[in-house]
Amino acid sequence: MLQHYYPEADINDWKLEIAGQRVQVIKQVNGKGVVEFGTEVITNKDGSLACLLGASPGASTSIKIMLDVIEKCFELNDDAKEKIKTMIPSYKQK
Repeated sequence: MLQHYYPEADINDWKLEIAGQRVQVIKQVNGKGVVEFGTEVITNKDGSLACLLGASPGASTSIKIMLDVIEKCFELNDDAKEKIKTMIPSYKQK
């Protein structure tokens, strides 16, 4: 299926992983585990991998989540931020 969408993909560069497992975020706060509700984007240090943990996002949160992934995985210059602001006028506003 990967090569259906990305014909140049070298199958030896990829590993099949089971996805779609639901997990709950538990963070350590003051030495104790605290269950987090909602969703959270987790990335590795260099931003080359991102995952979404927690409840399944709906339409009301999916844009925010995707912006979080973009911000955590890419260094956005002023031009990129302005382009996002053009597409989403409320970007970075409370």
